[in-house]
Amino acid sequence: MFGILLRRVDSRAFRGFLNSIGLHAVSGLPAWRLAFWVCGLLGVGWVLLFYPFFRDDPADHRMVNAAEFQLITSGRLENERHRKPRYNLAIWLSLALSIDLWALAMCQALGSFGWSFFVSWLPRFLKQGYGVDYANSEVMSSLPLLCGGAACFIGGWMSDRIIRATGRHRFGRAVLPIIGRFGGAIAIFGVRYASTPGTAIALMCLSNIAYDLSLGPTWAAAIEVGGIYSGTATGFINTVGNLGNIVQPIVGQWIFAHFGWNRLFLVFAVFYVLSGSMWFVVNPSRRFYRERDVPSADLRGFPIYPHAARQEAANDCDGP
Repeated sequence: MFGILLRRVDSRAFRGFLNSIGLHAVSGLPAWRLAFWVCGLLGVGWVLLFYPFFRDDPADHRMVNAAEFQLITSGRLENERHRKPRYNLAIWLSLALSIDLWALAMCQALGSFGWSFFVSWLPRFLKQGYGVDYANSEVMSSLPLLCGGAACFIGGWMSDRIIRATGRHRFGRAVLPIIGRFGGAIAIFGVRYASTPGTAIALMCLSNIAYDLSLGPTWAAAIEVGGIYSGTATGFINTVGNLGNIVQPIVGQWIFAHFGWNRLFLVFAVFYVLSGSMWFVVNPSRRFYRERDVPSADLRGFPIYPHAARQEAANDCDGP
């Protein structure tokens, strides 16, 4: 889709429009710079639309009705309100030593190693593997990402439904990531045997759908493990997780240069399987910290489900 934008901003009509409104210096910029400006301005517009609706605590928004307020606050402790958490050495040590946070972080890092293919190598693969030039592969390259984006919403909804239906919190969070990452591995491995670009893209769409079904449950688990420190916990997971995106272009290029596309897809599949395996360790029903280490007694975690309040007491005994 970015390629389409590049051609639009590089057109004579668009550059003429910029000149007509007095932006002569801007109209002479390279197409890629103009496209980046357009994307940046769209981001600013989104922020302006988003800001009036954002609250640290959604219960504070004036548009929340009584039923929504009850739903938002039903699982909280009686004296709990949103507060900025305070930190001490014990909290930082608990975060650094948390098996759950490290497992979630490695799940993201291993998964992003393979997922980064879709935002980097895919057009090159279509050109070299099937002779589809870049101009004709733009829509094809975007399809796996569009399918994955839709799956993100579905995965979060399904995870909550499974928890409500079974009453098993850990199972409800883990089942989609495990099935999704393993299913994504099978589909991406199958690309090795695709004889047409359409078949290859269909398999990649399936792989991305399976992979992205796990994202909603993964971030929900990160928030649940993080408790009142969920911002720090998710930041830690995201930082470690992005290492996969950093390493893949280097390691992936070496694998491709020495062994070709087929071996690269095999490696992607292995990394997806390892990513899903991390969920056999994760338990989203426990915080990464102990309540007695929280600096203030009134800064208690927010239970997402009723049984989470009981889990707080167990955390005090079990440790991080």
